[in-house]
Amino acid sequence: MCSTTSPARQGFTLVEVAVVLSIIGVIIGGVLAGQYLTRQAQLQSIGADLAKFKAAYFQFKSQYNGLPGDITDATSYWGQDTGPDCPTTTPVTYTPHQQTCNGDGTTRSAA
Repeated sequence: MCSTTSPARQGFTLVEVAVVLSIIGVIIGGVLAGQYLTRQAQLQSIGADLAKFKAAYFQFKSQYNGLPGDITDATSYWGQDTGPDCPTTTPVTYTPHQQTCNGDGTTRSAA
């Protein structure tokens, strides 16, 4: 007995494999491009934040004639509320109620 039916198809053709690999490549390329765009947006956000902090720093310096955290006449702006946490020879230890202490003017401008 001779069978005239064709044998069952086994496996994929070269064209089918190429199409699948092309689709996978496009998907991976899209994911990598998306990651690149996300990273660029993060870096731009860091630059924008830095510019905001720099502007706030210079605005504070021009308004109060001193650097944030070390104004020699802070009590003239915010009143005097000294206590045990405001010694002049040791660093200030902040409590939930922060006292107003004058700085010693030793902080250097980084900008």
